[in-house]
Amino acid sequence: YTPATLIADAPEVFDQWRPTNFEAWAYSGHVRLRSALAKSINMVAIKLIQDVGPSEVVAYAKRLGIESPLNANPSLALGASEVTPLEMAEAYSVFASGGLHHEPWFIEEIRGPGDRVITPDRPEPERIIEAEQAYLIGSMLRTVVREGTARDARRLGSDIGGKTGTSNDAHDAWFVG
Repeated sequence: YTPATLIADAPEVFDQWRPTNFEAWAYSGHVRLRSALAKSINMVAIKLIQDVGPSEVVAYAKRLGIESPLNANPSLALGASEVTPLEMAEAYSVFASGGLHHEPWFIEEIRGPGDRVITPDRPEPERIIEAEQAYLIGSMLRTVVREGTARDARRLGSDIGGKTGTSNDAHDAWFVG
């Protein structure tokens, strides 16, 4: 899809909002989703959220552990809604754990009288997505590190996957993996 096609498909969205890519914009023609994610080609993410439906994306994010309010519009594809770092870690952990959601765990142990260790029961993980889906998403996130905008994260280890982003005017840059 060209930017003109996207704007024609949803003119009300683009009247006041003109997303751009991190690198100088140039139309790349047809691009695989894996490559678009790796290179932060934002128009592909916007087209994808339009095709899937912003409300479906919000519902999916909620299943992954995001509790913050999310705006169900195309800008969600670019991270326009605020979430906490803990929520992002919780959501990304589903991809790393083969599709299982684990409640965040802060308490390692409690020591009672006589230095007796009391370990609270840990909630059982819940399957949120199929293992095959988690593998594909994790593989795409590893491509971002191997070939894309997160190449600098390679020094953290060999099996790193994640996504980079910047705020408007590149005031802030982040990596979640």
